[in-house]
Amino acid sequence: MPETAALLICAYCKEKFSRPKPSGRPPTYCSKDCRSAAYRNRHLSAPQRSDYHDQEVVRIAEALRTKANRALHLGRHPYVVRPLDLVKEVVRLEREIADLKAVAVRQAHEYGAGWEDIGKALSMAPGHARDSFASDKVAKIVDWRAGRGSAPQARGDGLAHTATRVRMRNVTLPTPANASLPGHPGYQLAVALTHLHRTSALSGRGLAVELGISPSLLSRIMLGKRTPKWPVVQRFAELCKANPDDLLPLWEKAQGIRVSPPPRLEDHAKTARALQNGLRGMWLAAAAPEPDSLCRGSSSFTPAQITAALESTEPAAHLADWQFVARLALALRGSPEDLRALWLHMHAVRTAHNTPDPPGHETRTPAPDVRNPAAQLPQDY
Repeated sequence: MPETAALLICAYCKEKFSRPKPSGRPPTYCSKDCRSAAYRNRHLSAPQRSDYHDQEVVRIAEALRTKANRALHLGRHPYVVRPLDLVKEVVRLEREIADLKAVAVRQAHEYGAGWEDIGKALSMAPGHARDSFASDKVAKIVDWRAGRGSAPQARGDGLAHTATRVRMRNVTLPTPANASLPGHPGYQLAVALTHLHRTSALSGRGLAVELGISPSLLSRIMLGKRTPKWPVVQRFAELCKANPDDLLPLWEKAQGIRVSPPPRLEDHAKTARALQNGLRGMWLAAAAPEPDSLCRGSSSFTPAQITAALESTEPAAHLADWQFVARLALALRGSPEDLRALWLHMHAVRTAHNTPDPPGHETRTPAPDVRNPAAQLPQDY
């Protein structure tokens, strides 16, 4: 038999090689390296993964952005009487970054990255990286965050019209995950409800009876473990002597409902009131800070301006200034993004109806360019 008859073709590198033994099953690969490489390719071609880490990465990144915005605000407007505020915010940022890195490593490995490449990206030995970010260790981090209210939550689709949003208020809602950490959609609602209860004269049991729910369910609602139906939130606000409209933007955010302008234009006062409700919701979620405390070390606004924006029965002059609204949202530990649609709607109504500027308003920030989201934010956002 010619010598070429004993040659085989490697299934990986396609090179010819000699059969090592004349008997037995012929080998498929020419070497151990080719066999290992083929094994890795088979697993990379069809990775077994879920969207679990994808959701967790996005959620932690949102929390990180919230803290980074707060740190940027404190850096530009330091509180002289509270010099450690920025330091404490940086510590919180470090914790978020460490958690985000751990989950991102697991996500990269799930997508097929090897530990050698991961180690190079982290400037670590591959074995050290594998041990430091083992699946059980990262799972503990995620479980710890979930226990404090940071598990991912499925968000509903954005609703097109107000009528659809109203119908959503009375449907049976799914049980979301805890929301007791910044960055979670239900965080601000849980904090606002807790603040209202603490400042009311009602006991937990008495409030639960008035709401027609069990004390344990009320506790889970204020811990962020459950998001109540809108009628419960509405009654909660009324019992605590608050305006339910102030909680509606927070409730919609917790449910993933995107605020969309109604199909027809309304009057300016009504749109301004909607924007004011959004700011007041953030104010409640920040535990109703005094205007003086928000102005310490900052020249962006005065206590009188904040009071007018939050409490005026007429459209406050400074609500027409997007820079003012965005900076006040940041001072309240909120996101200007949550108020953008409300402000644009108010601006469109004022422009369409040629509504004059409120008394005392000299200059107005031009309307944000809807096509350029970056132009809609203040310089320090």
